[in-house]
Amino acid sequence: LINGFASFLGVVFYNLNSISLFSSLVLVLSGTLSFIAYYICYDRCKFEQAALLALVSIYGSLAHLYFMFDGISCAFLTSFLVFHLNFLFIIRPARHLNFTILNLILIFAAFFVQIYYPNLVNSHDSHTSFVMLANILSVVYAAFVLYIGLYIMKRESDLLRKAAEDQTESLKEVARIQNQMISIISHDVRSPLANIEQMLQMITSGMIPEAKKSEFNKQLLSSTRQTREILESMVTWTRAQVSDLGVNENLSVTCDLDVVLRKELEDWEDVALQKNIRLSYQADCPLPALVKADQNLAKTVLRNLVLNALKFTPKQGQVSIRIAETPTTIQLFVKDNGIGMSDSQKETLFRGRLTSKKGTNGEKGSGLGLWIIADMLQRIQGNIRVESEIDQGSTFIASIPKANL
Repeated sequence: LINGFASFLGVVFYNLNSISLFSSLVLVLSGTLSFIAYYICYDRCKFEQAALLALVSIYGSLAHLYFMFDGISCAFLTSFLVFHLNFLFIIRPARHLNFTILNLILIFAAFFVQIYYPNLVNSHDSHTSFVMLANILSVVYAAFVLYIGLYIMKRESDLLRKAAEDQTESLKEVARIQNQMISIISHDVRSPLANIEQMLQMITSGMIPEAKKSEFNKQLLSSTRQTREILESMVTWTRAQVSDLGVNENLSVTCDLDVVLRKELEDWEDVALQKNIRLSYQADCPLPALVKADQNLAKTVLRNLVLNALKFTPKQGQVSIRIAETPTTIQLFVKDNGIGMSDSQKETLFRGRLTSKKGTNGEKGSGLGLWIIADMLQRIQGNIRVESEIDQGSTFIASIPKANL
């Protein structure tokens, strides 16, 4: 691109010094080829063709400079050096040696042509003001282009280094998450499954008295539900990471949050009855409460927030669910009067810091569900926050973008 501008400026410069029309046309052609190479490279992404055109343009300009202006002059050598170094910046390292050998051969060939066939090279008085000015401008041009090339190289190097550092941090985070996921599977999934297996063995062997079968069945149901919740959360999160169909991030998809919530209430009421928790729901916004999310995402957010509240609320406690609207979002409030959280717990709650924590009735929890829904909401331009104090309960507020009616 710089070569193209320089060529067109050369036309004006040469015409002011009564240089032939042929020289001007050569420079115009060289500049045009340079601009075409730039267009093919950056707009069409045809890098090989662009490089070929650039070579034709620059070798043509150098040949014209050599034969028309004193052969191997300061301007010719400076331009040749700039051309050579700039192409070393952009061609593959495997071609550097071949390209350098080719240019050395051309320089020596130009030297022998000027020695043995001097008539082929036009000779000018090297002391004329025009030739001196041309040499000065060539050096300035060379310094400018080399500076631009080195600056671009440094910038690209910095970008690559930063990308490598970011990738390293991402890999460390992935490794940390992977280790935590393995820990969750080995502890929070394996333990309930072992309990289920043990209870089933006792039931099938007839070791459980009739009076205690009902209690065993409730424990069996609770362990099965815990395991299912953990597995569903892990599957949903995995799908979200690979942008699978399980989480639709298309903002044109909508669902009625009120309808989804009322359908899910039946499952939550069974869990609430086991701990004698009062579960209530209220819609403080015009219905339908349409949000820019599919039903799978809405169910995952609702299920994790409500079941998390039930898990950490003591017996005979209270969990209230409410939806309200802002100008741009539908807000879901899930409030409980449970054990609450400290400031340090709130800070790391949605950042993937998974820690196994038991509920008020011994229910196991890892924090995986809250991390997953925070990630999901971020994908659809929503967010989640929490207000909580130790022994004062917690209120989770999830904001989901409102859908236009």
